Amino acid sequence: MEWDLTSGLAGRARRGDRRLMFWMLMGGAALFLIILAGVLMTLHGGDASSRSLAAAPPASPASPANQPDAAVADAAFLAAAEPLAKTFLEARRIDDLLPLVCNPGVAEARMRRHYPDGIIEPPGMA
Repeated sequence: MEWDLTSGLAGRARRGDRRLMFWMLMGGAALFLIILAGVLMTLHGGDASSRSLAAAPPASPASPANQPDAAVADAAFLAAAEPLAKTFLEARRIDDLLPLVCNPGVAEARMRRHYPDGIIEPPGMA
């Protein structure tokens, strides 16, 4: 009699172990599929955006960049930018360049390291 009771408990324990193993395997497989899908989406995600950019139609003749107002804006920009560029490219000292750079506090330390005497050989503007 005692033998019958112990074999029944062992059989139930084995069934429980099998059920637990089945769910662990299913969970592992699901996790693997999620990771695989993420990797595939990451690898192929950039291709879709580059395809959409490559498939964009060229600018039409009626686009704003080709209208006379855009040409006037470009000419005004060049008229304002040319004296600044000339001043920058013809500067002979660091102090002449500082008002023309974006972050003078950061740029000054770098310029002083590169030009310890503070004198710059200007490339000039043609």
